[in-house]
Amino acid sequence: MTTVKIAPLAAKTVTVALSVAWFMESLQSMLPWLIACVPLILLDLRWGVKAARHRHELVRVSKGIRATVGKAFEYVCWVSVSVLLAETFGKEWIEPLVLALVILNEFSSIVGNYMETKGYRLNRSEIWKALAKKGSDAVSLDLDTSELIEKEKDGE
Repeated sequence: MTTVKIAPLAAKTVTVALSVAWFMESLQSMLPWLIACVPLILLDLRWGVKAARHRHELVRVSKGIRATVGKAFEYVCWVSVSVLLAETFGKEWIEPLVLALVILNEFSSIVGNYMETKGYRLNRSEIWKALAKKGSDAVSLDLDTSELIEKEKDGE
């Protein structure tokens, strides 16, 4: 006769039940962020495809769908992490801060792809450095755009 240890099984069951309960409760605060991510995902798909065509790359529907679905799951993960951090530390400002950084990064990707279709190359790393440097003086954001945006040469 084998004995079944109930304690480990009960601990796993309770852990899963609490995790699902937390997720369902937190879904209410996650939903607006997830809805806000839908246009970003669609814009990224549109301008990413246009930028790839501008670079004369082969654009495959399956690759676009795979990247879009992957990005949707990535956003669900980021939203979950931000809500979890906000609840863990009891600081409500963590959630919008983390998601603002993620959305700003995605927005810079969309703008970069858009500008590439217009013949310009956006130097995102220089933009982030300039914003970090000018962050203390956000009122006067006089940036030298020659380092941030470059006109593509013919034949590139």
